[in-house]
Amino acid sequence: MLERAVELVNGSFRGRYIYGGLQTSQPPFELTADGVLYRGDLGHIELRMSDGNTNQVSVNGAEAFGAFGAQVAGSVNLDPVLNMTAGGTMLRDLNGGRGVSPGGLHLVYSGGPVDIDLTSAESLEDVATAITTATGGIVTVDGLGLNGHALTLNDSGGGPLRVMEFNGGSTARDLGILGSSWAAR
Repeated sequence: MLERAVELVNGSFRGRYIYGGLQTSQPPFELTADGVLYRGDLGHIELRMSDGNTNQVSVNGAEAFGAFGAQVAGSVNLDPVLNMTAGGTMLRDLNGGRGVSPGGLHLVYSGGPVDIDLTSAESLEDVATAITTATGGIVTVDGLGLNGHALTLNDSGGGPLRVMEFNGGSTARDLGILGSSWAAR
């Protein structure tokens, strides 16, 4: 049933995915071993009208389906805003407390490919430092995507970024950065 639900919410129109915000070229929802992952953004498509005004003509997945809803109540924050500073978000606290599998990443960026060992990383700050160091400062990491709920990788060289798993692990997926993006910002 969950597979069918993901198939339905990944609907498209004229070759563009409907609920991905501004990310319309790839399915916004992905069924993973841990549940459903939202890969879209919180943007809106706007259409310029004949009178010069613009009107919003889309709804992102977070708005349409409550992708970041607060339906779970309790004393533990299950949807924390990421903290990239010293003593900030620990990897063991991510993914609903299941943590991040120790391992590495294979990153392809404007400077070429690089393997990044994250086995000793304990926090998001450690992950950001390892990625920035391995790429000579060309790729940086912040926690500003999706209103502070996702890591964003930025390639100052202007090239496309591709993050893959290293040696069959699941670290990139657990961090929510598995895949490709065009990152020049």
